[in-house]
Amino acid sequence: MKVRVKAEGREREVEVAEGTTVGRLLEELGYDRESVLVRKGKKLVVEEERLSEGEELEVLRVVTGG
Repeated sequence: MKVRVKAEGREREVEVAEGTTVGRLLEELGYDRESVLVRKGKKLVVEEERLSEGEELEVLRVVTGG
């Protein structure tokens, strides 16, 4: 199945297996799960959420400083 991922100013369509979770998608795309958040629409989603065909996600980098 295909999902759309927007990250770092780019948008792309990604092919994933049926039942893939947000966490697994992040691993497949090479993101450190500790340094990003994922948003679907205006809602943040957890790593355990399963993806559905055609969903649109946005990967946001967490920035910290002191």
